[in-house]
Amino acid sequence: MLHGMCYGKFWGTIIIMTSAAVATIIIYMLVRIFGRKFIYNFLSPEKIEKFENMKFLKNEKRLEMVLLILFVSPFVPKDVLIYLAGLLPINPVNFLLISILGRFPSIFSSTFAGENLAKGNIKELVWIYLITYLVIFIFIILGKLLVGNHKNDEKKLDKTS
Repeated sequence: MLHGMCYGKFWGTIIIMTSAAVATIIIYMLVRIFGRKFIYNFLSPEKIEKFENMKFLKNEKRLEMVLLILFVSPFVPKDVLIYLAGLLPINPVNFLLISILGRFPSIFSSTFAGENLAKGNIKELVWIYLITYLVIFIFIILGKLLVGNHKNDEKKLDKTS
């Protein structure tokens, strides 16, 4: 929100998105280069193993959509997600695009809110947050449907085996 107050919604968003993209690239590549041992400095081996064993993340067709939904969802720690994503079978360029696209709604709404707060436009501030939360809610529902469908597909496969 502070970037929006200081630089406006456009430049505030550009500054945050650029710094987030650079940090994402650095962390993702460090994990790719140094592997799991690099992440052990930040997460326990048990948490990493639990994450790697999530079946819905092993389906490459759904992995990108699941990551996008996780990035859009509030309450998902984006930093931890970046560290763990370095272990997943995803193209680095695709991952960067997913992280940028997924972060955009909350970053833009925060800078927009900051600009409007600085100008005293409380009505616009409320509207942007309502719209943002509506978009996030839709992505959460899509995510639950996607993960739920994947679990149903696995159950069907288990029954036929």
